[in-house]
Amino acid sequence: EGPSEEKAVVTIFEEYFGAHPGKYAIEIIVLGGVDVATGWKEDRFRAIIRLLDYLHHHQTFTFLILDNERYARKLKAEAQKAKSIHSRRYVTRPEYIKIWKRSFEFDNFSCTEIATALTEMIGGQPRFSHQEIEICKQNPESGAKLKELFRQKTGKKLDKFRLSILLL
Repeated sequence: EGPSEEKAVVTIFEEYFGAHPGKYAIEIIVLGGVDVATGWKEDRFRAIIRLLDYLHHHQTFTFLILDNERYARKLKAEAQKAKSIHSRRYVTRPEYIKIWKRSFEFDNFSCTEIATALTEMIGGQPRFSHQEIEICKQNPESGAKLKELFRQKTGKKLDKFRLSILLL
């Protein structure tokens, strides 16, 4: 989906396989978030579905990983029933689209790890607590709630990419 997920995948490859994913002919395309990848209104999913269709037509396995926010579930449903413009097949297979239960951060790291990383990110003051992060996590819009908490405590916008680096 975004730079955070790209960094995570690259780090995993480098730590476990000792090489950048590109060495294995794996390309990571950063979409810039669900909103950028999905377009607007009635045309919301056309761009990303056509990209999946194009890549699969060119025999490129493509996996889409999304935070569970806004229109991610609808995108997955639409992609599963979209017909290819290149063949009689469907654009993609359901197992090729992964939606986190909440988000990349909340599904892969504890509230304590996130609180520690946020505190480190701002130089130690103000401190973020496990309890504050847990409240964000329990909210249906957990990612938006985390961004709001960060802005309230620091007066700054949350840099999710930097957060992912600290978490990794």
